[in-house]
Amino acid sequence: MIVGRPQIARVYVWLTFLVAGVVFLQGFLFGAFYSEGDSVFIDAHGIVGELSGYFAILVLIPLAFRAQFPRETRIGWWTVGWVALWNVQVHVFGYGIEDVRWFEMIHIPLAIFLILSGMYLATRAHQVVRTGPTSGIPVSPDGSDAR
Repeated sequence: MIVGRPQIARVYVWLTFLVAGVVFLQGFLFGAFYSEGDSVFIDAHGIVGELSGYFAILVLIPLAFRAQFPRETRIGWWTVGWVALWNVQVHVFGYGIEDVRWFEMIHIPLAIFLILSGMYLATRAHQVVRTGPTSGIPVSPDGSDAR
């Protein structure tokens, strides 16, 4: 499998890892709110989640398609689904917790799923980039790994 634009693909990989890692930051912010009771932490938790969702829409989705990952990986469309779920997580289950308390039961496990699926998506994209011709790993003419 050959990536059409490997430099853009590398940027996509690192930014996807970064956005998935933002959930860890949100977890720490929630923990600080829970232990201190200061609303500044929970407000920061919401702002970080919302801004990262907008960043994912405006940056990750275009990068996923501009990198020209091989069609069979569907990385661009998986990114669209992941970002859509991310924004549902923030805007429905995150902000809705104040009105519907049981949303917490969905918000927290969904956040963990988003971390894991984001790391998987970035790792899968990294594997595709790494097997390309610029990495020094031989690639056969049909695009499969020649090792």
